Amino acid sequence: MFLTPKDKTKYLLLSMSLRQALETIHNSGYTSLPIINEAGEYINSISEGDFLRYIKNHEEFKLSEAENIPLRGVPIKKEIKPIDIYRNMIELIDVAVTQNFVPVIDDLKRFIGIITRKAILNYFKLKASS
Repeated sequence: MFLTPKDKTKYLLLSMSLRQALETIHNSGYTSLPIINEAGEYINSISEGDFLRYIKNHEEFKLSEAENIPLRGVPIKKEIKPIDIYRNMIELIDVAVTQNFVPVIDDLKRFIGIITRKAILNYFKLKASS
């Protein structure tokens, strides 16, 4: 209904370097992206602010050396909570109130996509107009 599936979602791999992650988030046009591990499990989401804080706190940071810095070394300030596919609309909305998007996971905690707050609002707009 309003799930954006994994294959249509921009995300980062935990195994990426900081340079790869910065390029991916920059090219995506989004301010935050989910991170998954090599098994496809959702880890958390990282924001442009997390990258900026990392760079600010590392005065010696050089973009040319970012290829040698693992993404997993960047602290994430805010936990972006996922929901599993069995949650109801009220539980989804409870999470979406504080997040721009809600990562969705399956029974094995594998990332299967996201639901954006915009998609939820459009759903209710459509219901209200019919």
